[in-house]
Amino acid sequence: MSEKTIKVHKGGHEYVFCYVPGRENDVFEQVTRLADDADSPLDWLDAAGVGFRLASEVAATCVTDPPARLPLPRRGHRPRGAA
Repeated sequence: MSEKTIKVHKGGHEYVFCYVPGRENDVFEQVTRLADDADSPLDWLDAAGVGFRLASEVAATCVTDPPARLPLPRRGHRPRGAA
């Protein structure tokens, strides 16, 4: 898996969030902590923007690399324990 980055430019600074696919929640938690910190220049609008970009990346992955399909149960087959 290749590392992905999301950059936020604010107040003359560049904030770079790096992650591997599947760890998007870690990035979102980090940026929301920064948004909640009064000493950080990032705010909740920045956190929402990062969240949107993360969600867009995940959605694009689902379209280009869909998960394997699960086999459907055979007709007339009942799972164990079913009445």
